[in-house]
Amino acid sequence: MFVITILERDRKEFTFIRRLAQIFREPTLKLTSRNFLFRITLFLLGFSSGCAVSLLDGPKFDPSLTWNVIQTAHFRIYFHQGEEEAARRAASISEEAHSILVSRLGWTPAEPTHLVLVDDEDAARGAALPFPNNAIYIGLTPPLAHITPFPLRYDDWLRQVITHEYVHILQLDMNTGFPSIVRALFGKELLPLLIFNGAIPNLWQPHWLIEGLATYEETAVGVSDRRESAYAEMVLRMSILEDRFPSLDQAGGRESWPGHQIQYIFGAGFYDYLARRFGEEYVKKISLEYSDDVIPFFVGSNGKQLFGQSYSSLWRDWKGELQRKYSRQREALEAGGLTSSAPITQGGDYHLGPKADPKGRGVVYTRISPHEYPSLRRIDPDKGEEALTSRSGGFTLSWSPDGERLAFSQLETRRNYSIYSDLYLYDFSNERVKRLTHGRRLRDPDFHPDGRRLIAVENRLGQNRLIVYHLDDGGEEPLDWIGPDRIFTHPRWSPDGKFIAVSVWERGAAGIYLVDVENRRIDPLLMDRPLDLFPAWSRDGNFILFSSDRTGVYNLFAYSIPSGDLFQVTNLLGGAFTPEVAPDNGEIFFSSYSSQGFDLHRTPWAPERWRRVERPKDDPSPLPSVSAPVPRLKQDGTLDVGDPYAPWPTLRPRFWTPLIGSDAQGTQVGAATGGFDVLGRHKFDAMALYGLSSHRAAYSLQYLNDSFYPTFHAGVTDLVVEYSDLFNDRDYLERRRRFDLDMTLSKIALLRTQTLTVGLRYERFSGVTDLPLGFLPPQEGGLSGLRLAWRFS
Repeated sequence: MFVITILERDRKEFTFIRRLAQIFREPTLKLTSRNFLFRITLFLLGFSSGCAVSLLDGPKFDPSLTWNVIQTAHFRIYFHQGEEEAARRAASISEEAHSILVSRLGWTPAEPTHLVLVDDEDAARGAALPFPNNAIYIGLTPPLAHITPFPLRYDDWLRQVITHEYVHILQLDMNTGFPSIVRALFGKELLPLLIFNGAIPNLWQPHWLIEGLATYEETAVGVSDRRESAYAEMVLRMSILEDRFPSLDQAGGRESWPGHQIQYIFGAGFYDYLARRFGEEYVKKISLEYSDDVIPFFVGSNGKQLFGQSYSSLWRDWKGELQRKYSRQREALEAGGLTSSAPITQGGDYHLGPKADPKGRGVVYTRISPHEYPSLRRIDPDKGEEALTSRSGGFTLSWSPDGERLAFSQLETRRNYSIYSDLYLYDFSNERVKRLTHGRRLRDPDFHPDGRRLIAVENRLGQNRLIVYHLDDGGEEPLDWIGPDRIFTHPRWSPDGKFIAVSVWERGAAGIYLVDVENRRIDPLLMDRPLDLFPAWSRDGNFILFSSDRTGVYNLFAYSIPSGDLFQVTNLLGGAFTPEVAPDNGEIFFSSYSSQGFDLHRTPWAPERWRRVERPKDDPSPLPSVSAPVPRLKQDGTLDVGDPYAPWPTLRPRFWTPLIGSDAQGTQVGAATGGFDVLGRHKFDAMALYGLSSHRAAYSLQYLNDSFYPTFHAGVTDLVVEYSDLFNDRDYLERRRRFDLDMTLSKIALLRTQTLTVGLRYERFSGVTDLPLGFLPPQEGGLSGLRLAWRFS
């Protein structure tokens, strides 16, 4: 018997979501990737009969959270304190998504889907888990216009992420034909049985078929533009024009640029091509037909049955269509005159957020690469390139006016369970990093011209506000007068310190706001459907530069403060992001996109060459309305916030796996099961075997309790262990009965982890094999003692 145990490499007691991301080398900055749970498909040992999956590493949330649940017709919404309004909206949105998607995908789950809302991470997060329960885990933090993984236009974050993840649930829950018989017999058995499909057949499809479908559907039903966004078009366009279009095999992985985005962008684009060519009804047929297969993994034959040609052939046809499309677009862009720029870095991946040194010592930026930990780096004309410090999350920077300090934000764990953004300073005088805040959830800092204050964005419960942070005493001044229901990103002080330019998202519209701090006024300079990101001031304060997709290609634009005119600064084939004006107003630094990723470029400051474009006088269409559910009241008139959480409905076993083993006398047969409740407070594995000839039982039962800060574990096993060739080429079998009771304390950070385990173990040993004459048997009897284990990673 083989037991496949889901383990973490570095951060014990992290949530299941973050653990699985680590197992498969998902960088910290990509924790927002929503396909993490499908990495489980790499457990190909499941091809063998008698394999089981340990569920002891299920999710774990902060034990201080108090949870309630709202029940709807098809969902159970779990939420903690502070999330009451979000939970009611999620309940309404979930049922809305169900009514739309079950007809589009042709599948209705037999059991309700469990949706967990948790505000424990300062990054957008959503994940779908079809095993052992249909469960969705969603963070309230909306996308913050970061280009990692990519900008996203949406009207409502909860509607977008619930739609995407529920598509996963519907697709992965499908089981027709033979797999439906497997589910009827074994429950939600995860792994294939020998050469036969298991109860969750679509889990074994390539990632581009899984993430591609969810991305296609969220755009098709109108909750985001991710499939056809300017960013997705940019990635596809440059891969064609620079002859780096990935193969179909590469589309399922993350080793080739654009990494894990391939599954979303290229997968959704391919679905769109198939829908346009063969009809949209084939979108759902792909998954429904595959969920009927007796033998797993043969995706290509499924494609041939549906379309009459292989997916590889269709992929090449789609590539040809894109070549014709983007050749025409290149001709049109070149006719307008392309902007010339000089590269500062080479190699692609992510080179983001350039900031020019006020003292003229080069440019500092953030580098994110799959080959090393993310870092702050400086390119000095005299010293070359050097790494200043590691950085976990974020890419914006700010220089102090004297050029001696850098302000930035990055992620760090909080109380082992949360990942929050805090403020930091890098001091060039001693080359050290100083942490300014702890658990304050502040990001995107920018120095005031007086050098004594920072403007930053605070994130909490899916809401944003601007905070003025005082460096001398750590005091904070919230700008609450701006009003709620807006998402802020990348605020920047004007050179005179009187105004703040900030990118704003509000109910599906985006733009640039000018905040007058002294007079407590806000002026929406631009507010419409295009995404206007990364504002930066010219040194004289007359222009605000920003990146925008308003022409269908991400370019740099400039807004004139004195005149209100809008200018297009660049005209590129790829895209331009994160602009910065040199101290002498002589150059513009920015991140330029190519088929290898983002590199830093420079182009002259030349307003006389900029092309004036028509500025939208007013928002051409009203901001989209987002439906809010009517609050439910109890009979006594108080607000209904659901029922207290109980783990038992989701803890019971949902599957069993047949096992085949052997002992001294021959074959063993048995079964394994396990489970965890949807919040991961209780987890168990159970296994039992019986020898057909020896008539001897073997078993193992393990239980974890994660309801408290320490993890408590109890386990009992009764197994036979084999020692090969111990006595003159004769094997020796020993029966071991063990009881464990222990407690584990953890101290978790993104870069290092320590755990301390204290417990009691009792073992009893007895021989099973008759020994040859004259040989002294190994000692038998009991051993007991205290265990103390410390681990540093």
